[in-house]
Amino acid sequence: MRLTWQNQLAESAYDEFLNLLRRRRSEPTLLDLSAGYDLVTKISAKGVPVRSIDARKEILEPAKAKKPVAIEQPDAAFDGILCLGTFGFILREAAPGLAAEIRRLLAPGGLAFVSFAPVWAKDPDDTRSVRTFFDREGNLHHRDHGDFSTSIVYQNREIEALFRGFKIVALVTQTNGARRLTAMREP
Repeated sequence: MRLTWQNQLAESAYDEFLNLLRRRRSEPTLLDLSAGYDLVTKISAKGVPVRSIDARKEILEPAKAKKPVAIEQPDAAFDGILCLGTFGFILREAAPGLAAEIRRLLAPGGLAFVSFAPVWAKDPDDTRSVRTFFDREGNLHHRDHGDFSTSIVYQNREIEALFRGFKIVALVTQTNGARRLTAMREP
């Protein structure tokens, strides 16, 4: 696996989230909305069954086409939702729709665990291979080991606005600049 900001979450971050879920319910229901991760195996190995969707089909493609994000799952059906990196791949205009879908899918008191692109870049192997710049809209453009990509970067105030109506349990900036949010749907 190639090392990127998306897969640099500390193992303890997952454990903290799963512990919060288990305090709420001994056998929580969990949905993975992450873009480009294989978290099902990792989380299932910790004893929590995970349902996964095709994020490309249900989130990324509609958002790119400027259509509403509509995830085909029942309302209030999940105690927890993982959404790692997905917001970095959709246009800012689509982000409120994805946040609304997370709210719709979470049971009252349910928890969302969401990660966002870093506000700065780090060269993990000190090869000077990362070239980064921000455009006027705050999008991060970078070349990482030959691959050029763009991530939408949200400031903390934007993250808080997206999750208005949730109780923010934690909003942490990691050492690599990525942020992770744990938010609870108000009962």
